[in-house]
Amino acid sequence: MDERDWVQVVAAATRAPSIHNTQPWRFTASADQVAVHFDPERALPVLDPTRRQQVISCGIAVEFAVVALASRGSGAEVDLLPDADDPDLLATVRITGAHDPSADDRALAEAIERRHTVRAPFQPRAVPGELVDSLQVEAGAFGTWCKAIDR
Repeated sequence: MDERDWVQVVAAATRAPSIHNTQPWRFTASADQVAVHFDPERALPVLDPTRRQQVISCGIAVEFAVVALASRGSGAEVDLLPDADDPDLLATVRITGAHDPSADDRALAEAIERRHTVRAPFQPRAVPGELVDSLQVEAGAFGTWCKAIDR
């Protein structure tokens, strides 16, 4: 993959949401992989003293990079915390070969381009139960869970 391609993949990754829009990541690319580092210059020691929320933000950026690669015809594999001596190196996204982009791959990449933050207050209405059920099913497909929180 050439530099221009990586620029576009990283541009998609940087559209990921992050805690207080800190964008706490730093990327370095080589021919077949991009490394995602936590950027301590963007730390929020009072708000996020354990860096948990910022690391989650970096994880979303990693996933956005994988989506961008898939839509461009490249399969990818993610290695989490690949260097025990470098705790700020959170992941590497390595190209594994050609990938035939599906309509879903393209739709996800297009959704990244439309993603934006809405800072308006939440509406005072319940989230429909069928939507919560759907989110739980979708999350389960990725080995995660979604829990509804109500008052």
